[in-house]
Amino acid sequence: MKASKACCLFLSAAFILLAACAQKNVSAREGRFFFAVSEAYPGGKEGIEPSLFLSMETEKIYPCCNYSIETFFQRLGSLLSVDIQGIYQPDICLTALGPAFWGDCLELEKGVYSLEFLDGFHKNVFELMVAQDSLTVADVSGAGGGFALPKYTVFWRYPRNSFAVLCGTTDETAWIYEDFLSKLRAAVELQEIEFPAYGELGYPRAPDGHHVNHPAKYFIYRNESDFQAAGDVLRAYVRDVMGQPMGVSIWLRNWKNESFRSWQMAGTPD
Repeated sequence: MKASKACCLFLSAAFILLAACAQKNVSAREGRFFFAVSEAYPGGKEGIEPSLFLSMETEKIYPCCNYSIETFFQRLGSLLSVDIQGIYQPDICLTALGPAFWGDCLELEKGVYSLEFLDGFHKNVFELMVAQDSLTVADVSGAGGGFALPKYTVFWRYPRNSFAVLCGTTDETAWIYEDFLSKLRAAVELQEIEFPAYGELGYPRAPDGHHVNHPAKYFIYRNESDFQAAGDVLRAYVRDVMGQPMGVSIWLRNWKNESFRSWQMAGTPD
């Protein structure tokens, strides 16, 4: 009997120890966080259609960039509920400053959804409208300056069979921008499109890091072979006209996260 009792006490102590070891280091949220509903590519994969993505990051900057927001996320019909559990601090610290982060993919058809964020007795509620060309978020809880704030209220989705032309040059080579676009339009049948000046885009609105960052141009093509043809135009332009001058780049990126980059085309055959 004594041996059995001792064994039970040992097992109880072991379970308590294991439970303590398994506990996560989760602290309470401090301050606000910002969320976004957008289109993204899981793992940065290429050649796939974009997925809807809900992400959050804290306004507070932490000493380790691998802190995360601990959540319980569930979908109940048209309700998307995010219950904030706190800030998870892993044992290993990646020593760079950064916000805590969380994100998850969404599988949503076109329609209107309720997006709520819970933290104890606090609740912020938003209306999410999923349309073919946009994702729109509106505050319906009347919280105004609540603990959950959208990074932006409109995200313009990637149009099917679209791609962007991003061109950066020096002042002396600024002519390359219009010259390449002229040759591209002449060689491939494309429909140019524009996005509103407000809201967020998946595509960049311009490149960065150049003396002249030209406005991005956006096009629709009929089939996949047309995008390949656009890549061939760029390859020929690098070979015959542009070369590889310092401070000049042209990047074609399509809605499936596939790219043609001028700086990778030096010496490549047709």
